[in-house]
Parts: sequence; C-alpha cells; structure tokens
Amino acid sequence: MKEFNDSLQKLFSKPPEGWREEERVALFLDAMTQEMRHHFQHCPPFRRYCQRRGVSFEEPLHDLISLPWLPVHAFKFLGGRLLSVPPEEVRVKLQSSGTSGVPSTVQIDHVTAKRQTRAMNLSISEAIGNRRRPFLFMDVDPKTHLAQLKARGAAILGYLNYASEAVFCLQPEGVEGVTLNRDLFLATLEKWRHGGTPPVIFGFTYIFYQAVLLPLHQAGCRFSFPQGSQVLHIGGWKKLRDLAIDPKRFKMMIHDVLGIEPSGVVDVYGFTEQMGVNYPDCVAGGKHPPVVAQIIVRDPQTLEPVADGVEGVLQFLTPIPHSYPGNSVLTDDMGRILGRDRCPCGREGVRFEITGRVAKAEVRGCGDVMETRVATLDVQRNDSVRATGVVELLLVRGEHRGFADDLDGVLPSLLSRREWLAQVPVEAIIVLLDQLAKFWRQSEMYVDLDKRGLAFLCDWCSADSLRRMAAVSLGGHHGFLDDFYPWERSTRRKAMASPKGLALHWVAGNVPLIGLFVLVQGMVTKNINLVRAPSAERHIMAALLSPLVKLEVRLPGGYCLTGADFLETLAVVTFPSDHPLGSDLSAMADIRVAWGGREAVESLARWPRRYDVRDIFFGPKLSYMVIGKEQLTDGRGLKKLLRRAATDCSVFDQYACSSPHTIFVEQGGAVSPEVFARRLGDEMGRTLTRIPKMPPDAATVMAIALRRITHDMLHDVWHSQDTGWTVLYDEEMKLADPCYSRVVTVRGVADVMPTAGLAHEDIQTIGLALGGERRLAYAREAARRGVCRLPEVGRMTLFEPLWDGVLVMGHMVRWVTLGGP
Repeated sequence: MKEFNDSLQKLFSKPPEGWREEERVALFLDAMTQEMRHHFQHCPPFRRYCQRRGVSFEEPLHDLISLPWLPVHAFKFLGGRLLSVPPEEVRVKLQSSGTSGVPSTVQIDHVTAKRQTRAMNLSISEAIGNRRRPFLFMDVDPKTHLAQLKARGAAILGYLNYASEAVFCLQPEGVEGVTLNRDLFLATLEKWRHGGTPPVIFGFTYIFYQAVLLPLHQAGCRFSFPQGSQVLHIGGWKKLRDLAIDPKRFKMMIHDVLGIEPSGVVDVYGFTEQMGVNYPDCVAGGKHPPVVAQIIVRDPQTLEPVADGVEGVLQFLTPIPHSYPGNSVLTDDMGRILGRDRCPCGREGVRFEITGRVAKAEVRGCGDVMETRVATLDVQRNDSVRATGVVELLLVRGEHRGFADDLDGVLPSLLSRREWLAQVPVEAIIVLLDQLAKFWRQSEMYVDLDKRGLAFLCDWCSADSLRRMAAVSLGGHHGFLDDFYPWERSTRRKAMASPKGLALHWVAGNVPLIGLFVLVQGMVTKNINLVRAPSAERHIMAALLSPLVKLEVRLPGGYCLTGADFLETLAVVTFPSDHPLGSDLSAMADIRVAWGGREAVESLARWPRRYDVRDIFFGPKLSYMVIGKEQLTDGRGLKKLLRRAATDCSVFDQYACSSPHTIFVEQGGAVSPEVFARRLGDEMGRTLTRIPKMPPDAATVMAIALRRITHDMLHDVWHSQDTGWTVLYDEEMKLADPCYSRVVTVRGVADVMPTAGLAHEDIQTIGLALGGERRLAYAREAARRGVCRLPEVGRMTLFEPLWDGVLVMGHMVRWVTLGGP
C-alpha cells in the first residue's frame, strides 16, 4: 500500500544528519497533523476524546505540547477498540508481555508495519552499522515458539532483517521458562571466533541476564567473542534493579563472561505501543529520538511540561502508527532531557536518558503529609538513646526512647502493670480518654488531621459514647469490667468481664487513624496494648497518645488516675514487617488485631499463636452505594443526599474499606442518574473545600488520568481541573475497579435491587438510600451474601462498635460467672 503521509515520506528520505532542525520540526508537525486527523476521522473513541477537549485537527499543529496524548495503559483496557482502519485490513494483533498485569494490544495494518520497518532502520543502523551481521539471539526460535514470545516475537522478527545468519540459543523449559542451550552456544562461538564479521548478541534484558549471564557468571565461565562484537538488549530494568543490578554492573558482567567491552553493550529502549521506533544508546551513553519521533517530559504530579534537565514522565510522539491512535503516548517511564546541542557522539538535537519508572501507587492515608508536623508534637524524645537497632520505640512510658534491637526492655514493664490496671475503675479510663479527645479537638497541632477522621474520633471517644459502646458490647453495663454484677437480672448469678491480657495491634498504613478505634476499646477493656505502627506514618499514633502524660482525672469518690501512669500500660513501636519480632509477639499475644491488605493479614494469620488467642482481623474489603429512584426528588432532599454521598466518597480519600467506589443510581426518578452524577461532581468540588485532600503520588496521578481518558472515550466524565475529584458515569451492572483518591463511578441501572447480587463476603459496607420494604428486602439479601454493614448514605465511613460483624469489646474480654445457672 502506498504511503499517503507525504511529510512522513520526506522525513524517511534523508539520514538524521541530513536535516536542519527547523526543517525537520516543520515536517514532523505536519506529519503528526495528518496522522492525528486520520485517527480523529476513523477512530470513534479517539474522536470523542478529542472533541471533549475541543480538538479537531482541522488546522495544522503549531506545537506539540498541546497535542492530546493517551496514557500507555489505555491500550491495556481499550486496545481492541482503538482501531482507525477497517478490521479486514489488520494484519496482526500485537500484545505486550503483560509482565505488569493485563497486556497492551495494538492492531497493525500493512501501512503501519511498513513504517515500523523503515523507522527501525533509522535507529538500528546507527547502532550496528548498515551491513548485515551474524546474530546470536538469546531467545527461543520464533518459527516454533511464536505464541510463547508474544511481543518479543515481533521484536525478534524485526531484528532478523539485520542478520546475515541467525542462531537461537535458548530452549523452552517448563510452561514459560527458558534455559541456555550450552552446546549450541559453544558451537556457535567456535564457528564465529575467526569469522570476518563480528557478531551481535541480542536479547531481552532480564531474560538475557537470568538465563544466560547469571548462570555463566556463577559457573566462572569466561569466553572471548571476536573484537567488535556487540550486545543489543531491550526491555525494562525494573526486575534487575530489584536484584541490585544496575547498568554498570550489567556491562561488567558481560565483559567478564563474554569478553565484550562495555562500550559494545547497547541498551535499546522502545515499547509495544510504538513498535518500530527504537532509542539505542549512542557511544556517549545518551539516547536520541530518530527523525520520526520526539519526546516531551512532563511533571509527574501536574503532567505539565518541565524544563530540560528536570526529571519527569516521558511522552513519546511519532507519526508511525496508522492503524491505531498511538502517535502521542504518555508512558510510565521517567527520564530527563540532557540537552539539545551537539552530543559528544557528534549528533545534533535532543538527547535524553531513562531514569526509571513511576513508582507504584502507594496506598496512603493522612500520615504522609502529617509526618513532619506530628513528629515534632508532644512526643518526649530521649536524645541520649543512640539511633541504632531495628525497633523504634515511638512511645514507651510516655516518651520516644530511640531505637533498640528487641523489646526485652519494654514487654516485661508492660506486663508488670496488668494487676494494677485491673484495679483501675473503668469510669476513670473513660473520663481520661474523654479528656484526651477534648485536647485533640482544642489543639491546633492536629488541625490537619481534624477533617481526615479525627473530628469523628473525638466524638467517638467522648465519655457518653464510650459508655454506650461498652454497654452494647458487654451485656448492658460497663461496670462488668470492674467487678461482678447481676447477670440478666438474676438474683443468684453474677458475671464479670475480665481483660484477655496482651493485645497486639498491627496497624495499616492506608488509614492510620482507624487503628485508634480498636486501640481505645482495648484500653477501656483494661488490656495491655502493644501497637506496631506502619513505618510511613509511625509518628501519628504516638503523637496523638502522648498528651496523656499531662492529663489527670479524679472521680467523685476520690480515685485519681494520671495519664502518665496509664501510659505505662501501652506502647507504640515500629519495626520491619518481615522482622522475626512480629512472629515472636504473635506467639505471646492474647489478642491479635490487624488492619491491612490481604497479604499482610494472611501473613499474620499464619504466624505462631496461642490456642486461645482472639483474632480481630480487618482485611481488604470494598464498599459501594445504592440509591433508589424514590430518593431522587429534586429539592432540599436531593441536595442533602448529594452532600452525604460526596462526604462518603471523600473521607479518608477513599482509602478506607468502608469508602464507596461505585454508586448505583436507579432510573425512573425525578432526577436521572446522569444528572445525579453531574451534580455529584459539583458537590465533590464543594466537599474538597470542606475536607481537604492529600496530594496524590505520581502513580496515582497517572492512574486518575488513565481512568478519566479511557472513560471519556466511551462514556461521560466530570472532574476537577487538577486531580482533586473525578466522577465517571456509565450504565454497567458491575462493581467498578477502585482507583482511590476520590474517583467514583456512578452507574445508572433500571432497577437497583439486583445489585444486591453483587454483594459477597469481601464487600464490607453498602450505603443505602432506599425506602420502605425495599430497604429491608435489600438488606436481607446483602446480609445473606456476607455484607456486615448497611448504613445510611453519609454514614458509611463512621466507625461503629459492631464492625465487620464483630462487637470488638466483646472479643477483648473473657467472661467469668459467679453463682449457679
């Protein structure tokens, strides 16, 4: 098929050094305009995406900065629908390796395939020369194992064009593994040792290291390839960085094993979504875009372009893809532009480097932005304790006591206070905690936590609230915690709630404040409490508890309890999650409390334990919201509903297990689900002022952009200018995957009652806005399927005594009876 993009054709007509930069840029802009206009006209999802941004490509482009881009992961979720040519013209569907999960899919037609070959020639000829050379492929033969290779196969087939002879030195092992065929490797080396043309060894970085370089290096093998031999390797560095293998170490191992100089090792960057456009290292160690490509570096937080020299997320632009809109792609790779002048290698123009990948999104709570603030609060530090050891003693006997190798100096002291604590009136503990809550509310030191859950915690820790909670959990009266009281109004039978003993709290890092809700109940039930705080937010809990040292209560009968004495019954520490101390503490605990992800909770569950230990585990769960059509009456009632829904979606930035990620809205009301979604967006904006949001990390920013763009191509989206809030709308009958950081999916459905069928044991909370018998019928069905909480909308994230189906205080005591049955 003839090339129709005349500007691209001209760019292919000269080598890189044959172009003046201003001439090349003008042709590149026109080639991009032609290609983007083609996709706009022939790819409906891409056209919708551009139209929503006011872009039509009717006029020529004047700069690349404002050009719409697609996140690279869009091809994971929409690759099959991103097509700009008739389906019958697709020659091959190319998939990435999918090492990070779902593989990307791009559909290649004849025009794109031809362009890919020409683009590849521009780059690879600079790296290995213009003549064909013998290639030793460190992979399996694509003729017999193409299905196993996936995108690797397409890359290998591309490099075969440069091979005068090709040998494939790996053979399959197991389902997807590979191993070196040493006999073939040695025979090939011997054959080429005295040949006239030095060979090229080609492989994918991690596979080459794992299957070839590492075993040969460990075996002490030393070979000598002909002078001028080269190693070309492609693929990411993530796995090697995890093994502490950097490029310098990688090159030295190649030199040690194969005898090839480090200057002969060429790292080639590229990715499936722009296959054919390659970026090999130049002799000076930098990378240069070919004449048919350009890069932009964007700030990982704002996604705005950054100045040269500043690290950011890399966006790659090329007019090569014709069958799919992959011409402007924002990757998740980080890098920087090193310069735009003459490179030491002699080439003019942009040179850049790859520095890594956007860090994986952290599951975060309010602690990250608070750490520097609360670390300087009233936690008394003992500066005489040297900072050595793996255990940080964040709050021990009311002070920060530095670091230690173990808890040998802490546990005996804690356990020695059990008898004293048993004699403390529970009313004194309740009043002391009430005073602490008042201190939190009045102190300006905690203002940043106030609207992220602390305000509710203050109410929850009030004396009246704690008394009611104890009464609900402990047979109607909190006095059972002090002495024997009549049981069920019996004149003969009495009972007492005795503390279990040592409670080990393993607090999650996503919402660190939530650990206090159970810790407070451990205090009220007179247990000894040891808290292992998450490392990233380790100072928060200690900073909130340390003011106890200054508090004192005196009961009407004269009993006095000081906070300093009470602090001797609890400690807050932190240590690595894989440290043996965790297992040792688990074996000692009478109660194990854990918050966190599935892996963390299941790991703790497998640790040694007493046969009679009480486990209170709050593992990973999701929540959603259901709104019936009878609730959608325009007026004050709807305004209240929107405000409450926005609050549920904003508290804890959706990182709590009780935060909704999907809202099912029933059709047929006075207000349509789509209008509800739009108005919810307005309310989310107002809520952002009431409940400030934590700044998201770079990976979360990318995830939000991906969710907005992919949804925009097919459905409707409302969002803030920044990443403050996002409301997605469609009409699918399923739960949306959580994105967190105030990204909520509203789904219009004909009838909300069938959504009860989506409930299961890993759904923690369903916020209900239903009326009459339907509300009760829905609750019965959801409960039967394993859901534990069905609060009203607006109260989903409010902690209550009965949490995850457990009355926590009841699990923290053992009952003792006196008298006959």
